[in-house]
Amino acid sequence: MFAFPVFDDVAISGRGRNTVDASQYRRLFADLPVAWIVHERGVIRDFNAAAGDLFAVDSPETRIGGRLLDYVHPESADSVRERLQVLHETGRPVRAVAERMLRADGRDLWVETIASLTAFDGRPAVQVLCWDITERVLERARLAHAAMHDGLTGLPNRVMLEQRWSALRIRRRQGDVHRQSSSAISTVSRRSMTITVTRSATQLSASSRKD
Repeated sequence: MFAFPVFDDVAISGRGRNTVDASQYRRLFADLPVAWIVHERGVIRDFNAAAGDLFAVDSPETRIGGRLLDYVHPESADSVRERLQVLHETGRPVRAVAERMLRADGRDLWVETIASLTAFDGRPAVQVLCWDITERVLERARLAHAAMHDGLTGLPNRVMLEQRWSALRIRRRQGDVHRQSSSAISTVSRRSMTITVTRSATQLSASSRKD
């Protein structure tokens, strides 16, 4: 849906001709209609007005130096950490994915995000673009609920009951297989023990006769 602009003169490791400073970034992204955030190892360095609106921040400047994870719902925290790790390991932008986030007013929302390595004031950083998909997620959840519940009573409908019955039968079959495997292993173990005891008794008897 969105793509990061590519700068020939942006250098992450200093190998490029120049680095884009913070003022250039601000001018470039200030009026972008999607939220833009720059952070260094999870510490927010900058974000634009659209990010302030999305996360209900009255003055974005007051959030500079804050933790990125303060805006991530606990449900998505591990996913965000894993994506950042992949980004730093590969150096390639991570694909767009839905994440559950938190606004400054405590309300949660769903956003789709893409992230890329960049340089900010000559230092390695991560820039993130994100946009609100809360309505899309809620609509999908509503449709999924409607497909599985009766429209008048709100109770599970035939489709859900059949799915649950099918899942129950699968679990029962898996349980039968597990019990059969356990029984077979137990039988083999008992037979092996019987053979071992018989051999030991035979050897002891033979030794006694020699004595």
